[in-house]
Amino acid sequence: MPNVIKYEQRKSKIKEILFDYKIQLISETTPDELYENFLANFNVTSDILQKKQMNCWYKWSCSIIDSAKFVSGFKDASDFNELVKRFNYNTSSRIALPLLIATKIKGIGFALACDLLKELGYTYYPKPDVHMIDVFHGIGLCEKDPVSVFEAIERMAADCCTVDEVTPYNGNLVRS
Repeated sequence: MPNVIKYEQRKSKIKEILFDYKIQLISETTPDELYENFLANFNVTSDILQKKQMNCWYKWSCSIIDSAKFVSGFKDASDFNELVKRFNYNTSSRIALPLLIATKIKGIGFALACDLLKELGYTYYPKPDVHMIDVFHGIGLCEKDPVSVFEAIERMAADCCTVDEVTPYNGNLVRS
């Protein structure tokens, strides 16, 4: 949605609308309230005629509110880190965390949840995006779905560990 939201051009106003990124205040807002605020502030005219649930701004509003509610469930970053550690037992348990995030936050699917975790520094989460799905399925390593690709990348990383310590995202192996 970067071409619709235009975050870089609008980030100061978005920050203001999102209560200076105060998670508790955001989580107390409804997606409808946030959506209406975005529409009023950015004079959005494109795709307004769509049903609200199909509108990019509404979808983003839902994701923001769900994200704030999810994050507000943790005391601090170390509390979140503990959750991630608990899911880092094996491949199946690692798969469960992005699935959980994907169910808690509208608009965040399995692959994007994996990418989020990877970008937060949890390099044992590969992003099984559409390109990886096409490549890994195309060469016969897995089925054509994100979870199967995640498992294939994990197997490949485990095989590479016999040569060097690497994670599915090509970092140092950290399984703490």
